Amino acid sequence: MGMDEVISEEITLAIENYLSTKEQALSSSLSFPVIIIRTLVEIYGELEIINPYLTKNKKAFDSNLLKYGFPKEKLNDFKKCFEAFCHTLKESNNIFLVRIEQYLIEMFFLKKKRIGLMPDELANFKKYICLSDNTYLTDYTNYYIEDKKLLDYYFARQNYLSEHTIDLTPVKKTTLFIDAYLLLGYTVEEVSKMTSEELESANHKVYAFFKIDENDENKRDLLIDAVNYYKRYGNRLTTGNGYVDLLLIVSVVATLVLTLFIVALRIS
Repeated sequence: MGMDEVISEEITLAIENYLSTKEQALSSSLSFPVIIIRTLVEIYGELEIINPYLTKNKKAFDSNLLKYGFPKEKLNDFKKCFEAFCHTLKESNNIFLVRIEQYLIEMFFLKKKRIGLMPDELANFKKYICLSDNTYLTDYTNYYIEDKKLLDYYFARQNYLSEHTIDLTPVKKTTLFIDAYLLLGYTVEEVSKMTSEELESANHKVYAFFKIDENDENKRDLLIDAVNYYKRYGNRLTTGNGYVDLLLIVSVVATLVLTLFIVALRIS
């Protein structure tokens, strides 16, 4: 069997340590890689995690972790983070640990969304995650996680997403720099209530007012420059294009400085 077909050395070692400490109570006295394996067991069941280890079957291990809809690219990153974390166990504020925890949370709530949960399953799962109020893992939370509320927010968000269908259809309305609309006399309320067609028309007027080519790939950056110039200088010394005006101002100032320098030389 090729090396690419075998579960990684880090995960294998963590599973072996999990098997040798199964009777120990959950606490910070357990190594965190073992706690991660316990968390996977809590989500998928022990057979789904241990059997691939016993048969040295990476494909089965991956397949089991994907079965509730966890994306393959995230699984690959989860395993990379696991390996990286095992090599940085002594580093505080460990970003690899945070990402692993987020992936575990996502796995759990994908399971909830796919097949539902037993009555005590949510409460049991929370014991394995470094949430700010989880007294089982307080030492690890304090050491590895800088923002103690970070995983609380992520947990709540994933729980919400597991219970609600979110419409991910792309929003057709495309707003520009809001000050651009204000300079043309629109109010924020008016812009917020525009239909896609009305907003598109307003956008044409904005670009026309500032004489910006809508086909220019940098048109949004040019618009921001033009608006900022207009707010600062108004219509003074203007070409109608804020970006061009900015270049014009720079050239005028440079010419003035050069003229003063030449005059100073002649006087001396």
